[in-house]
Amino acid sequence: MKKLLAILLSTTCALSVAPALSQEPPPPVPFETVGVKEAIDPGPNLFLLQQSWDGASTLQVFDAVDLTYKGGMGTGMMAQSVVSADGLTAYTMSTYLSRLTYGDTLMVLQAFDIATLTPTLEVVLPPKIAMVGPYEHLLQLSADERFALVMNATPAASVTIVDLVAGEVTAEIPTPGCWEIYPATTGLKWTMLCGDGTARTFVMNDAGTEVVSQEATPVFDADTDPLFVHAERGAGDELIFVSYGGSVYSISDAGTAPELLSTFSFADDLELPYAPGGYQLTAYNEANDVLFVTVHADPYDGSHKDGSTEIWVVDLANEALLYRLQPEEHGFISLEVTDGDRPVLYGFTEHSYTVHVFDIDLTAPFGIIMTETGVVDVPGGQVLAVRE
Repeated sequence: MKKLLAILLSTTCALSVAPALSQEPPPPVPFETVGVKEAIDPGPNLFLLQQSWDGASTLQVFDAVDLTYKGGMGTGMMAQSVVSADGLTAYTMSTYLSRLTYGDTLMVLQAFDIATLTPTLEVVLPPKIAMVGPYEHLLQLSADERFALVMNATPAASVTIVDLVAGEVTAEIPTPGCWEIYPATTGLKWTMLCGDGTARTFVMNDAGTEVVSQEATPVFDADTDPLFVHAERGAGDELIFVSYGGSVYSISDAGTAPELLSTFSFADDLELPYAPGGYQLTAYNEANDVLFVTVHADPYDGSHKDGSTEIWVVDLANEALLYRLQPEEHGFISLEVTDGDRPVLYGFTEHSYTVHVFDIDLTAPFGIIMTETGVVDVPGGQVLAVRE
């Protein structure tokens, strides 16, 4: 042991007296500048609400062409969202729980500037907003976008009116038995579906402080063929619904009362029974007057929220099933589509939590061609919106 220690000491002494080798100093490390982009990249946007029940929800923004991530707008738990027609402003309603399981509850309507992803308005809401899964028509804007219409459930149904110019709540309108908000294309009115099989139209005054008229019309049988609450705005003053049994219902909200225009089935005479299923389960392309619908095989009582095994294209003008799309991915529960002659279809799946984008060629000589052009993972999302 003493001999080994002596060798180590001798080596150390020898190294200490060796002349230092000359060398050039290393180049300086460049400073890294960290900053924040002033605005997201321009171009069409795809919005997806990433709703959370155990923390902050986020309204995510993607490039609508290649699904490049642009950013997100954070909000409270169990959020709902709507995007303005021009794609410049996003609105959310959500709940902030001070202690999660007890304590004060704060419910807020927020407005965001989409270009900078920053909040521009906050309005405290009555503590009554619907705390449910994400649906497109639980938070809507009036035709002139002056008012926000907020769905409440206590569990009694009502609608809170928010003046977005004044930044204040103006009224709460009772809507017993009626659910989801479908604003008219003109005027200060909206329509709702009701549990007794009617559709009811509400008209409010210019100040948004009260409803001056409301009228209902029977449109469906809630026992034999209930309607999904998701709706598409068709050409002009037409609202398009699908039923649990696979029928299309077209309702006009042009007048003081809703009017049932037509109904037809698109799921008859097939080898296997099929039925619609999902949440935002339809998407309407106006240029071709077609409706995309998520459907699943072998339906049963209670399968109305099941994800897709196929996506169908329904020809509304001819009241017929036009084509059955069969993407490799199953489980689509939310759809959105562009309005052009050659639609771009977006779909969200409930199992893999992915957004898929498809190019749809409706002019193909041997039928519709569906080409997947992108996919991105987004846990917890459902509601889709696209603005060009």
